[in-house]
Amino acid sequence: MYLLKCICYNYQKIPIVNMMLKPRSLIVLVLLFLLSIPIPSVVAQLPLTHTMAQREAGNLELVNQAKSLYQAGLFNQAAEVWQEVIARFSASGDSLNQGMAWSNLSLTYQQLGQWQDAQDAINRSLDLLGGVTTPDGLRILAQSLDIQGNLQRAIGQPEQSIETWQKAEQFYRDLEAKDNITQNLINQAESLQDLGLYPKACETLLKALEFDHQNCEISAEQLETLGDKSQENRQRQAWQSRGLSALGNVLRVMGQRENSQMVLGRSLQLAEELNDSQSLAIAYLSLANTTRVLGDDKTALTYYDQAINLAISPRQQIFAQLDKLTLLQAMKNWSAAQELSSSIASSINSLPASHGGIYAQIKLARSLMTLSQQDNSLLANSPIFSKINQKLLEAAEQAKLLGDDRALAYAIGDRGNLYELTEQYDLAQDLTLAALAIASNYQYPEIAYQFYWQLGRIQKAQGEIKEAITSYNQAVNTLKSLRADLVAIGSDVQFSFRESVEPIYRELVSLVSLLLSNQPETAGESSQSNLILARNTIESLQLAELDNFFQDACVTQKPVKLDEVDPNAAILYTIILPDRLEIIAALPGQPLRHYPSQVSQAEIEETIQAMRNALTSILDRRAYRTRLLPVAEKLYNWLIAPLEADLRNQEVKTLVFVLDGMLRNIPMAALYDGEKYLMEKYSVALTPGLQLFDPKPLPRENISTLTAGLSKARQGFSELPYVELEIQQIQSTVPTLVLLNESFTQDNLQSQVKSKFFPVVHIATHGEFSSNEEDTFILTWDRRINPKQLDSLLKGNSQDKNAIELLVLSACQTAVGDRRAALGLAGVAVRAGVRSTLASLWYVNDEATTQLMTQFYREFVNQNISKAEALRRSQQKILQDEKFFHPYFWSGFVLVGNWL
Repeated sequence: MYLLKCICYNYQKIPIVNMMLKPRSLIVLVLLFLLSIPIPSVVAQLPLTHTMAQREAGNLELVNQAKSLYQAGLFNQAAEVWQEVIARFSASGDSLNQGMAWSNLSLTYQQLGQWQDAQDAINRSLDLLGGVTTPDGLRILAQSLDIQGNLQRAIGQPEQSIETWQKAEQFYRDLEAKDNITQNLINQAESLQDLGLYPKACETLLKALEFDHQNCEISAEQLETLGDKSQENRQRQAWQSRGLSALGNVLRVMGQRENSQMVLGRSLQLAEELNDSQSLAIAYLSLANTTRVLGDDKTALTYYDQAINLAISPRQQIFAQLDKLTLLQAMKNWSAAQELSSSIASSINSLPASHGGIYAQIKLARSLMTLSQQDNSLLANSPIFSKINQKLLEAAEQAKLLGDDRALAYAIGDRGNLYELTEQYDLAQDLTLAALAIASNYQYPEIAYQFYWQLGRIQKAQGEIKEAITSYNQAVNTLKSLRADLVAIGSDVQFSFRESVEPIYRELVSLVSLLLSNQPETAGESSQSNLILARNTIESLQLAELDNFFQDACVTQKPVKLDEVDPNAAILYTIILPDRLEIIAALPGQPLRHYPSQVSQAEIEETIQAMRNALTSILDRRAYRTRLLPVAEKLYNWLIAPLEADLRNQEVKTLVFVLDGMLRNIPMAALYDGEKYLMEKYSVALTPGLQLFDPKPLPRENISTLTAGLSKARQGFSELPYVELEIQQIQSTVPTLVLLNESFTQDNLQSQVKSKFFPVVHIATHGEFSSNEEDTFILTWDRRINPKQLDSLLKGNSQDKNAIELLVLSACQTAVGDRRAALGLAGVAVRAGVRSTLASLWYVNDEATTQLMTQFYREFVNQNISKAEALRRSQQKILQDEKFFHPYFWSGFVLVGNWL
């Protein structure tokens, strides 16, 4: 069974349709027309006797008239007829049908954006229905509550809408109204997503689809059980399709792209079986967005066009067009983007003021800013400036009207960004501060961090470096408080991590570096304060990247003092900035020190890539003196040479690197000083942050090892003939339980980890680490294990005191050309609580790997040396072998985490 695990988020707002049809209901006729329009449905229904229906023939005719007008989008005329219907039911003393009619009128007012009238109408309906006790009366009350929830969400009150829908849900459960429960739960899930409560939203969606929702998992087999084209269940299938669309959107934003595609594919199938335009449009839009993040822009554009053509409301069409517009901009298809933006701008004003409509205005304004920057037309008081400013002013006025503070903060803050881009810094700062006054850290931290960043940029542009650092630091601190929800920041105005989060950390370090370069040598305490801030920012960036990689915040931090960890180790923090490389060194017993190198990011990354290419070109290994050593020496001169004298003075024996960006994809051990490799001078280890690992040495007495491996070809991967020898050599050194080939299954591995504590787990198999979690795996006999599964598996039943001390991943590699692939390597250790991981950056020669691992375990059992030193001695041994002298054979193995 193929399982996927999800944390949920909603991208496309799924329209709410609530129906329970009964053959004797006069109100049934009111609801039939709602099946085909993407707006919240009329919900109040009352079954009437045949005699009553005959006696109320005039009312029935009016109801049909209101229905036709509503279906035609003639909402003003429909409202007038509903008012007449209300008067007639009032005259006859029919409070239930009168309550129904008020609900219908509220819904009609919602389509007109007449929010106060809609609120008054739904209040009248609920007042009339307050004392009902019959099943029919309770059903009408529940459906009227559904309409009230729709209204609350539309005006930006998700918390209140959830409370209202939960009340309605209980009535539906008492009435055993299965379809209404399904619709109601999808409503709740959407508001939960608005609030960033993604795990709860996911559980709610799966509950709506009638799947086990304990662990938020669903299988491909379960998806196939959905669907029933029979006429009586047609609407249920439509809701299943839309529920799956919502779930697919959730999975995409949470990083589970392949699983999102699977779920959305089934959503589209259900919609196609029904030939339901509304469901098809929703499914195609969701598929377009997922296909886009999968990198297939051409197909995504086709899906966007399908969604646009099938949309049966202006609102739905505009949302699809806005998403297509952002893709055209990402593709740099500026002419098509300009044409589409003009089309959207001419139609967007037809949307009524609503939560979704406001964000549509904001999203269009942002796209217009991007387009105008591309052609340099965004100047103060230019026509495009005035147009964008007007859009944001309108969005702000609508947000005020609705009392939607979130949207108001975005609209005002984006005006600040507009003035920032046109270098009108005083006004930009005033507007940004106004947005922050609304979006306080406590109230809306997911908005506040963005505008603290904006304020910092504005202050930096005005030369106010200290003030800018304060603002940037507030942004970083706000991000720390948001860790659990970081992946879903800006629910309606979605950003990527690399665009909206990562730059804040880097720019803060850059500002601190700029301040340090302007400080006199005597500014000791002030300098230390700034260096500590920069160091902590680098650690926070590493943690944020891991959170983003795994789409959760499971990693905990522990305050650590270097002197208490290892008096002979130096921690080197690197950060690559556009115009320079920064090294902050924490030396034992010394204050932090700062070593900048004036070299561009482009040159650094070009040199790193050249070194990686030279390291992994086996066929060209004899040319290493001309291809590898020059670039290895250049990197040495940037990273090590500036602080080498300090390292000697402090008698440093171990270098622990906190690496940034592409530096993670090359081994520090292979840096070259002109005579020796770095590994020949120091033990070397990596960590994503000193505070992420328990810094205590491993007791080496009575060590037992669980060793698992594949020597046979499996699942399209080649055989690894030396794995059996590798396992035999380990067995000869330390007590070992072996799972080889057919016995190396996920279930067997998990069973052994749970049944007994093994300080060392050694896995010799194919595997890959990528910046995409779904492409990160290790291969077992029966399946691929992804990082989250490995995390769960390695934790077993152990408590922290029995955490795995060392995880060895032999024959794995980081993805070629992937800048963030090593995050997966570091993340495996961090998430599972493993104190150290030994793994390779590329797939190393099978025979050389066996020799290195054999030597490593011989060194490892020596209690007098650290794990990092055991690795260094093993690499030295391989280096001395003429057959394996090239760094390709020995340097690819890196130790991540606790090096002691």
